[in-house]
Amino acid sequence: SVREFTDRFPKHDLAANAFFWEGECYYQMRDYPKAILSYQEVISKYPKSNKLPAAMLKQGISFVIIGKKDAGKLVLNDVLKKFPGSPEAQRAQEFLANAN
Repeated sequence: SVREFTDRFPKHDLAANAFFWEGECYYQMRDYPKAILSYQEVISKYPKSNKLPAAMLKQGISFVIIGKKDAGKLVLNDVLKKFPGSPEAQRAQEFLANAN
């Protein structure tokens, strides 16, 4: 399991990916609260991961979907600020434009 792998090898190069893909699984199953928690593992523990922008994007969208719009908008605006010009920033901008 993801948790078994990340508990045994928290510094492994693929640990951030494991949490990210766990989040993606929950996201696809529409279990947004669990997705948010998995994405948070990437955000808080692996700030240099190449999955960070995508984890933040999907976490922000998940917050909005479950009705926590203010939290979601904060995360999405953070994507815009930290990763300008990225595909994730573009998606965040589009989502924010349609979320109002």
